[in-house]
Order: sequence, then C-alpha cells, then structure tokens
Amino acid sequence: MVLQRGPQRAVLTGTATKEGDTVTAQIVGHGSPVTGQVHSGKWKVKLPAVTEPGPFVIRVSSSEGQVTLNDVLFGDVWLCSGQSNMEFAMSQVMNSSEEIQKATQFNVDSLLQSSVPEIKHTSGHSAGRPAMESPHHPYVTRHPGTLL
Repeated sequence: MVLQRGPQRAVLTGTATKEGDTVTAQIVGHGSPVTGQVHSGKWKVKLPAVTEPGPFVIRVSSSEGQVTLNDVLFGDVWLCSGQSNMEFAMSQVMNSSEEIQKATQFNVDSLLQSSVPEIKHTSGHSAGRPAMESPHHPYVTRHPGTLL
C-alpha cells in the first residue's frame, strides 16, 4: 500500500458496527497514535505526516479488534484520468530500449490502470488492472493480471 507522503497527512477510513467507538491508528515506531470516532458506521483518522518512504507497519484498533497493515510505503500518489485514445505503449517511444533502461532509476512501485469496460461488479464500479508493476523495471511489465 502506498499512502501520500508528508507534508500532507494521509487519511485512513473504515467501517465499524459500534456507534461512538474510538478507533486508534499507530504508525509503529513513528509519532503518536491518532484517534477517530465511529459515526454512522464509519470512521476516519489523519495519520502524522511521514516523509520517509518506509516500509512501515500501521496498526488500527477499536473495541471490535485490531488490523495490522504491513509494508506500507509513503510517497507521491497521483490520480490521473484520460480517454482510451490517450494510451501510449513504451514500445512506441523513440529510442524505447534506452528510455526503458532510464526508467529503472525512478522508484515507481506500481501504477493502476482502471477502465470501465474491464470488469463490472454488481455495484457498477470497475475493478481495474495493474498497468505497470515492478520495482526494478517499472515501465516494462504491462497488464500482468487483473485485480479484483
């Protein structure tokens, strides 16, 4: 999981059944715990700003139990949109072999591409698919599988 790095504060949200319950989140070894309250079955907490990339462990707990998130990274999270005719494969780039090799210097862990015609859930939301994913060659592996 990648969360937005500081100076912004990443937000965690979730659901719970006990109205008014306190939810506590802690980045293990980093800062103080933060708390939020359950309202209408939902909760939200803002984590302390984190500028180091990680990985970190985040523990979230309430009277209902505890969840541990492992291998959490903090970095720049980008949301982009466009039309299907904007897709451009790296193989179409001039000097593609050279550009692909240069791309390995950037620390891009994954890019999720979601398109409406992919997979439709009963809720009507698209599941998406990973478009590029590899810590060593982020721009080489395209569409290795489907995320559900």
